[in-house]
Amino acid sequence: MQWIELRACPACQEPASAKIGKLRAKYYSFGGSRRPMPRGGVALHRCVTCGLVFKAVVPAPQELTDATSDAEGSLWGGNYDYADEIACLEALDLVGADILDVGAAGGEWLAALPAGGRRSALDIVRFNRLDTAGGGEFIEGFLDSSELMWSGRPYDVITAFDIFEHLYDPSAALGNCRSMLKPSGWLVIETGDADAMRRRPGDWPYLNLFEHHIAWNRQSLAAAARAHGFEIVSFEQKAHKGPAGPQSLSWRARTALYRLLPELYVQAMNAAGARSNPPGDPASIDHFRAVLRRT
Repeated sequence: MQWIELRACPACQEPASAKIGKLRAKYYSFGGSRRPMPRGGVALHRCVTCGLVFKAVVPAPQELTDATSDAEGSLWGGNYDYADEIACLEALDLVGADILDVGAAGGEWLAALPAGGRRSALDIVRFNRLDTAGGGEFIEGFLDSSELMWSGRPYDVITAFDIFEHLYDPSAALGNCRSMLKPSGWLVIETGDADAMRRRPGDWPYLNLFEHHIAWNRQSLAAAARAHGFEIVSFEQKAHKGPAGPQSLSWRARTALYRLLPELYVQAMNAAGARSNPPGDPASIDHFRAVLRRT
């Protein structure tokens, strides 16, 4: 496997950082397969300037593209409850707007939206189950790519749910978002909250994932937003979105273990060859939603 060493903060390029921990797992679980950690393991650092938490070693982008293509059928599916996300757009009068969803996977979020304007998707591979609507387009590539090919027709709003933790180059990602938005357009982000994770014991389960490279807090996002022509209109700490409908016994058991014994939760998930990301516990306020507006 090819790995990239990060010698500076990915968000602000500050070379000084404080080592805050190290992932103790021996491998990542991704798409039903195990991928060995790089030799020497993976240290976690916090930028001394903006507060971003980042891994010292991450997989090369092509490794992530290949892994996603190989494991499409077992990734990021499921029936999530998007009522809270829809309410957010309704409050901004954006439900009927032209929407680009980043990291759309199979298009579950786009399908949950009421009928309206263009419904477009951006992802590193096109999942077979994805369907765009209203004259929407599919944009293939990483959000932080320097060579995104798209229609040139800007959007009213870009949604990026569980995406900003995947970024290699946050500056390029925010630059692309600004380019693809109409003047005064909106960027709605949901991602893990590094400050909330720091207060929990355990092994940083949110970063013990092959595709999760960084963790934001309000400080780091505000600095990056200002630098790239955005202002934060609202910032809300919240739980990760959970499954729609009745929860399975397996989900309830994982949630209880994560809530009570997070370190054991990580160990158990790794031993079972399963992913150790937090299970969407409604009592764990370990994510945030930020609404940004293009200035």
